[in-house]
Amino acid sequence: GKRPDLERIDELIDFDPAAIRVRPLRFTPDENDPELDLSDTDCIVCVGNGLKDSEHLERYRVLAKLLGGKIGCTRPLFDRGILPYKLQIGQSGVMVKTKLYISFGVSGAVNHTAGVDADVFVAVDKNPDAQIFNYCDYGIVGDMDEVCDELIDQLKARQA
Repeated sequence: GKRPDLERIDELIDFDPAAIRVRPLRFTPDENDPELDLSDTDCIVCVGNGLKDSEHLERYRVLAKLLGGKIGCTRPLFDRGILPYKLQIGQSGVMVKTKLYISFGVSGAVNHTAGVDADVFVAVDKNPDAQIFNYCDYGIVGDMDEVCDELIDQLKARQA
């Protein structure tokens, strides 16, 4: 039944959302988020320090999704606060084994490449002398964002 010691007060809070002076500074994903588990995916799109800023990250998520894979990163991206530690691939992060591994803007430091076991390793970097090209099966010299966008266009065209 009702408790006589409680009084119900109905309040209407009505104000312009534009007046909100609070903004989110960061989002910390749930530790158990399956997107943070790189152990069970056939494809990893790894983004390296060549990434300009977090705004440029979304296209790589799109590419990973189109390939049925997941996104990962190198240590500098974790250090820059762009992606969480659980997605950091390499000796100081997670060791991965996958069918297809595509790296974008990853220079190829040995502590990263030692953490990668892939059937097919594709590397994209604008520097033709990047160390990563010594480890990959296929190397693409070019602007990482442009190559990513082109891959997305090609995959979408194939699905249509």
